[in-house]
Amino acid sequence: MSIGEFGKVKGGKRLPKGEPYADHKTNHPYIRVIDMVNHSVNIPALVYLTQATHEKIEKYTISSKDIYISIAGTIGQVGAIPDSIDGANLTENAAKIVLNQNAPVEKDYLIWYLSLPAGAKQIEEKTMHTTQPKLALYRIEEIEVLVPTIDEQRSFAAFVRQSDKSKLSASEMMRIVNQITMALYQFVGFATHHHRH
Repeated sequence: MSIGEFGKVKGGKRLPKGEPYADHKTNHPYIRVIDMVNHSVNIPALVYLTQATHEKIEKYTISSKDIYISIAGTIGQVGAIPDSIDGANLTENAAKIVLNQNAPVEKDYLIWYLSLPAGAKQIEEKTMHTTQPKLALYRIEEIEVLVPTIDEQRSFAAFVRQSDKSKLSASEMMRIVNQITMALYQFVGFATHHHRH
């Protein structure tokens, strides 16, 4: 399924011209691409907005249920923000994927899917390589995602998370993940093939 079939993609927003970050911690963290680390957010490095600045761009926030994806600068960083900063403001260099109410895809699975070759290659292909590379929002909605059952998505996400924590070398990790991805494709291919007969 394409992302647009089970979610909406919405952009972030830059600070109003001439407005600085707050010089102290406020209730309005502002998430920049540089803060997107390890599929999460580097909390200690966050900058904050004053209430007044936040009110001007208050529609452009991200919830901890959403997935962020960077669309300029380092393109294709994906992850989710921790619950502790739910509702943070989001930079214009990133977008959020808001899953529909009964989306057949879980947040963790989608994050991993977009980080691994199956998704990362599509992100790369859909990026406009101009002087300042940009990934258009409508192009994110076109990304195709393999949708196994929720149980399979959960075990896939759990497996990738485990392997990520363990000291597997990157190449071993990719080999295993590619095997799983191939197995998934074959399984899904087999299942759809089976339905037709």
